[in-house]
Amino acid sequence: HLETQMDQLKYVQYRVVLDFGDLIHSVLLKKML
Repeated sequence: HLETQMDQLKYVQYRVVLDFGDLIHSVLLKKML
């Protein structure tokens, strides 16, 4: 059970980082335009 919880936590962190990166990317593009 512990391993699956760790995998889920890593996956959630990974998704958050990706979404955060997309947010920053869009904000930078808007500032450049």
